[in-house]
Amino acid sequence: MSKGHGIILSPGGVTFHFGPQFEHLSTGVQPAALIGKLAAIVCDLRLGPLRFDPAIVASAPQSKSLERLIRVIAAEVELSSPMPLIMQSELQQAMMTSF
Repeated sequence: MSKGHGIILSPGGVTFHFGPQFEHLSTGVQPAALIGKLAAIVCDLRLGPLRFDPAIVASAPQSKSLERLIRVIAAEVELSSPMPLIMQSELQQAMMTSF
């Protein structure tokens, strides 16, 4: 992994080892929730397991859009203590739709 790149992981176990100067922002989504959202978007409830190409280019427009949204959500989580459940749900839906 290098500056300007990101990673998307398919469901399963993974271990990370970061150097002392490494900065990162991460989030997780339950596979079943993401499959449900994708099935609703494409109108096909017969989707199988999700698998992702792990390397992403952080400067791509889609990546930048998702990154901005995740940063907004992270800021809201930090400021809204406790965050209302409806807000949590709606922000999760926005993140999955953007993804």
